[in-house]
Amino acid sequence: MGDSDTTITVMNLERFATHDGPGIRTAVFVKGCPLHCPWCANPETQSLGPVHFFDADRCVGCGECALSCPNGAISLVTEGNRRYPRVNHARCDGCRLCERACLREAITLQGRVMSVGEVLSVVERDRDYYEASGGGVTLSGGEPLMFADKALAFLRESHVRGLNTAIETTGNVATKTLKMVEPYVDHFLYDVKSLDEDLLRKTVGGSARLNQAGLRWLAGHCPDKINVRVAVIPGFNFDDETLKGIIDWLWEIGARRVNLLPYHTLGLGKYRKLGREYECPRSPLRDEDLEDLHRYARSLGMESKIGA
Repeated sequence: MGDSDTTITVMNLERFATHDGPGIRTAVFVKGCPLHCPWCANPETQSLGPVHFFDADRCVGCGECALSCPNGAISLVTEGNRRYPRVNHARCDGCRLCERACLREAITLQGRVMSVGEVLSVVERDRDYYEASGGGVTLSGGEPLMFADKALAFLRESHVRGLNTAIETTGNVATKTLKMVEPYVDHFLYDVKSLDEDLLRKTVGGSARLNQAGLRWLAGHCPDKINVRVAVIPGFNFDDETLKGIIDWLWEIGARRVNLLPYHTLGLGKYRKLGREYECPRSPLRDEDLEDLHRYARSLGMESKIGA
């Protein structure tokens, strides 16, 4: 099987993306992530299999979704005077019949298996825009390097087709994985959340040691490819000592570009559709909240930007 035939589970293809690397890009969001960040803007990508979004405002309780399911994965529950579907994801095989049966689009399945060739046929529709803007394709998630062989096939085929490539990663992958894909990556959008091993493991299930090892290797091998992204989260890392410590460490290892990402709640509606509680503050940060840190990074000689 060639790279073009390799399959990946795609959550979304976002054309004309401007915050996922340089220029105009198509961002390919894949499913699966080893972390469980409570502030995640794409919680539907965390699981490996398909998950359902349910919009209660659209649902009329007709029950067509349950009737359409050949596996009995959907049952109806009554709350007050309304009926709602409840999904048993262990029984769901992703057939999407429930989605097709719902004329009001109240229930939608997140996640579709596509070949690399199918994805890139969509990506290549906007080649003229990439060439005019210095853009290309960005592989994001989830954690796209969770399935390293699939990511490698995608990136390698993208390069064969002459596409500029970027990958957004949590850095919670083995350094050998980064070494494997690096020849086919033009831009690494590399997340650094915390340098505290215990805090990172407790809060998101990640490893600061693993994250730091990978970034050290990239900084020593291909520093011009790296753009570090630091999501600033109230109650997690939003204090001067912690954030300046991250900036100092980036400077020490040779990382020279950093994006400071103010905490936002743009994914809040997705938690409602997944039937999950959103456990983070409801008030976003403003760009000006990070101005002092931005100036500090620049005082060291780093390229710093607030926002993606």
